[in-house]
Amino acid sequence: MRVPRIELESADGETARLSRVAGQWRCSRIDVAESTATTHRVNLRRILPRLGDRPIASLTPNDVGELVEALHNLGLARESIRKTRATLAMVLDFGGIHPNPARDRRVKLPHEVRREVIPPSAGMS
Repeated sequence: MRVPRIELESADGETARLSRVAGQWRCSRIDVAESTATTHRVNLRRILPRLGDRPIASLTPNDVGELVEALHNLGLARESIRKTRATLAMVLDFGGIHPNPARDRRVKLPHEVRREVIPPSAGMS
């Protein structure tokens, strides 16, 4: 950050923390259904205990990867982790972070073995 990003500082000169930007982002989302807002709240409850006190501009793809790993170690399903990462990406977009570390191609989701679905046969028994 050789060129300071003034918009990432609060009125008292303190660097914006992820928790504050996430709160502003959530309040700005008046365009979503209540079920989506609930999903956002759940996802933020997964993100903020781990990254909330961090300055938003300091987050790296490694931080996001560690979040993904922590959620995987808690036993969350791949899709739940994907949606949580997507929520973090939206918060960082809202905060004007470019490039967005949550959208970095190096951040991988865990592999999940899918069950093979075997449909019933068409024959009558």
